[in-house]
Amino acid sequence: MKLDIRLQSFFSLLVDCLKEGLGCIHYHQIKRDELFLYLRAGYTKEELALFFYPVLGQNLEFKDFVLMNSRKIFDVKNFALQANMSQSTFNRRFKETFNETAKNWLLLRKQEFVKRDIALSNLSFSEIAEKYKFSSTSYLDTFCKKYFGKTPKEIRKEAIGKNCIG
Repeated sequence: MKLDIRLQSFFSLLVDCLKEGLGCIHYHQIKRDELFLYLRAGYTKEELALFFYPVLGQNLEFKDFVLMNSRKIFDVKNFALQANMSQSTFNRRFKETFNETAKNWLLLRKQEFVKRDIALSNLSFSEIAEKYKFSSTSYLDTFCKKYFGKTPKEIRKEAIGKNCIG
């Protein structure tokens, strides 16, 4: 399916704004709603189903389970236990469904969620460390330095400067 000119322009502008660091949650919500309007207005339900099939694909129940729990479980062993599968079965099914290893995917989600909470929430660093099962705030610092090149304090300070008020 070829993107119509409205969507091409929409994505071009969106990418430019994100590159400039527009981190306002309100902007993101408005752009999400705008995207849905363009999709509903420009494509039939059948075209949208064909377009999103590679994302949704098969294994919807498994995919839904993973996505629903990805904010709470960050290690493969616990995920496999919750799914009532052996670790090897879980890893195989995960790879088939997401085209990536479970360990790598979970690490990327953890990075995403930790950074988001640091930048956009009012949670203290000790609350964030507890939420993501870090043994201490020192380990949260180490994690952030390793994956983001900054401490949580530096990430939050930078985010405050970029985010809109409201």
